[in-house]
Amino acid sequence: MIRARSASLVPLALLALALGAGSCAGSVGSAGTPNAGNSGANGGSAGASSGAAGGVGGSAGTSGAAGASGAAGAQGSAGEQGGMDAGVSDAGIAGSAAGAAGATGSAGATGTGCDVEVTLTAKGQSMGLIAGPSVLGELTASVTGYTGTPTWSWRVQLVVGGVSTSVTTNPPNDTGPMAEIPLQKPGTLEVQALIVGASMCDRPAIQFSISPPAPPSYLFRVTPPSASRLPISESLLPASAVAGGHTIDLGAGNASDVVSLSPVDARGFPLPSFVRVTSEAFTFDLEAYTGMSAFVAPLSPALSYNVLVVPDSSVAPMRFTGNAAMLQAALGPTVLAGLPVTGSAFDAQGAPVAGTRVLLRNGDLPSTVGVSGADGHFNLSARAGNLSAEIAPPDGSGLPTALVPAGIMLLAQETNLALTMTWVAMSSGDLSVTVRSGGAIVEGARVRADVASVFASVGTLAVEAPGTFADAQLSASGTAEVEGVTDAQGVAHLGRLPMGRYHITVAPPDGSANAVTMADVTLPATGLTTEIALASPVSVTGTLTPIGPTTGATVTAIDQGVLAAPAPAPAPVGAGGAYSLSLAPGRTYELLVAPADGRGLGAGVFSTVTVGPSGGAHDFAVPSGVTWSGSVTGAGRPVAGALVQVFCAAPACIDVTVAVAQGMTRADGSLSLVLPTLSGQ
Repeated sequence: MIRARSASLVPLALLALALGAGSCAGSVGSAGTPNAGNSGANGGSAGASSGAAGGVGGSAGTSGAAGASGAAGAQGSAGEQGGMDAGVSDAGIAGSAAGAAGATGSAGATGTGCDVEVTLTAKGQSMGLIAGPSVLGELTASVTGYTGTPTWSWRVQLVVGGVSTSVTTNPPNDTGPMAEIPLQKPGTLEVQALIVGASMCDRPAIQFSISPPAPPSYLFRVTPPSASRLPISESLLPASAVAGGHTIDLGAGNASDVVSLSPVDARGFPLPSFVRVTSEAFTFDLEAYTGMSAFVAPLSPALSYNVLVVPDSSVAPMRFTGNAAMLQAALGPTVLAGLPVTGSAFDAQGAPVAGTRVLLRNGDLPSTVGVSGADGHFNLSARAGNLSAEIAPPDGSGLPTALVPAGIMLLAQETNLALTMTWVAMSSGDLSVTVRSGGAIVEGARVRADVASVFASVGTLAVEAPGTFADAQLSASGTAEVEGVTDAQGVAHLGRLPMGRYHITVAPPDGSANAVTMADVTLPATGLTTEIALASPVSVTGTLTPIGPTTGATVTAIDQGVLAAPAPAPAPVGAGGAYSLSLAPGRTYELLVAPADGRGLGAGVFSTVTVGPSGGAHDFAVPSGVTWSGSVTGAGRPVAGALVQVFCAAPACIDVTVAVAQGMTRADGSLSLVLPTLSGQ
C-alpha cells in the first residue's frame, strides 16, 4: 500500500534516532604525518604543510618536534605552525613541544586548522529562508580541529539597504552550539559563531539571504483514483487569481510513467524495504513497504524525484535521484550493502557502555543502527559522505545522548573507519514520578522528562581510519529525554538521568477527566522522587467575529505539545459568536474553525492560544470566504472521484499542513470550494 502525506509532518518513522543536519569542513587534510620525525627539518616541514589541514596537522607538527636531533632549529618553527592545529589553546601545546627542536618553537599559535561552520534553517519552512512576522530561524554551529570544550557566543547582524542592525539571539543555554533568531524582515544576515577564548577559530561572518514573503497563494493538491494511473499533483494559485474557472491537468496517464520499485540485494534476492518518494516540486511524500509487493506509483515524467530506501536487513539505506525512468532503472536492480563502520562506546572510567544505539546521517540519508554489545563494540553500515552522529546510551545509564553535528568523513570504498565515543564524567541521579488525581494514585499515565537545555559538551567522538586522512577528535553536545508509564502504585520509574533541570509532562490515561499536566523539576545527584497532581481542564471562552456569520461554526483545539491528547470534541459557536473550550492549562493550541455552510466564511487555523492557569478569554476573527471553481482532467478526459485539497502556501497561514478546503470531483471532473480570504488578497 502506498500512502501520500504532507512531508512536513513525516519524521523517519523506522529510525528511532533523529539527527540534526549540520555541516563542517577542515577535519580532513593532506597532513605530512608520514614524513614526520625523521629530522628537525623534515618534522617542521610536515607540520607546515598541514597547517590548514585540521586536527591531523597538529599531530604532524608534534612529530616534527620529535626530530630534535636535526640541526635546523629554524625549520622546527614551521612544525609549530601546524602545532596549533591541535586546537588546544592560544599557546598551542603541540607547538610548544615542537619548540624543543629549535629556538623558535613559539610559532605554534599561528596554525589555522580550526574550522567553524554554521547552518541556518527556518522552522516550519521546507524550502529556503522566507521572512515572516512569526518565523523563527535556528542556528547551529560545529567545529573541527579544536579539541577543547567549546563555549559558544553569537554575533548576528541584519543588513537591509546597506544599514546593519544587531539581531538578538536566544540560545537554549549559555554555551551551546544552537540559537534561535527572529526572521521577521527580508535582508542579509551576517552570522559569526565564536568560541570564547579561541580567537584562532574566528572566521569572517557567514551570510544568509532572507527572502521576502511571496504574494499570498493557495496550494492545490489533487489525488486521483488509484485506477487512473495518473500522478498526485500539486500547483500554486495566487490568491489574487482565484476568481474564474481553472483546470488542473494531471498529464497523459501513459503506462510508461508508472514505476514499479522492488529493491534487490547484491545476490538478486528481494530486499524488503521502506521506500519514500519526495520531490522539491511538491510538499507531500509517497511511502510504501516492499515486503509484500513492489512500490507501484504513477510519477510525472516532467519532475525529478528523491527516493529513500531503508532495507529491513543490515544493508545501509540508500538514496536515488532522477525522473521516473531513471528511478525504474536504478531501483529494479541492486542495493549494495554499503560501507562498514565499527566502533566502541565507553564511559568516563573507560568501562564499555552496552546497549548504546548509534546512527550516522548524511543529510536525510541515515545509516543502519549499530547497537553495542557487552564489550561496548558496535557495527553499522553507511554510505560515503560527511556524516553527523547521534549516540544514545541505554535508558537508565545516567548518560546523555551525544550529538555530533558533522565531521565524520567516510570516504568512498573505505572499509576501516572506526569510531570511539567516550563520555565525560557527569553527575546523575534516579528520577521517579508519582502521579495523583485528587489524592488518588493514577495507574497508566504516560510520563515524559526532557532536559531543559542542551548540554554543551558531553564527550568526544574519536574518528580513525588508518591509511586515510579521516582522523579527528569531535566534541559532542548532548540531550536527555525518557518516557515511562505509571504502575499500580502510580509511580513511573524513569531511571538514572544526568543531573539538571527537566520539563516533566504527564498525560492521563485515556478516558480520564484530567488534563495533560506539566511541571519543572531539578534532578540532583542524590536522585529525586516527586509527585505531580494531574490538573483539571480550564475554560477558554471567546467571541468569533464577524458576529452573525460565525453562528453555527465549530472550533477545534489542536494541542501542539509533547504527549498531546486527542483533540476534544469541536465546540459549537452560538449566537453572538460565543464559544467555550475545556483545555489543559499551560498548553498551546491551534484553533481550527469550520464555518457552517452558506455563511460566506473560510475554514482553517486562524489563531493560537496559550492557556493560562485559569483559562481566560480569547477573541479572534474568521476571514470571509471566496469561491473557487474548477475541474480536473487527465489522459485527455475529465477525472471523476479525484480528491482536491487546498492549503495555504507559506507563510500566509498559521499552519500550512491543515487543509482549508477539500472535496471530490463530480462525474464531469468539476468542483467548487470555498476558500478563506488570505491577508493581502
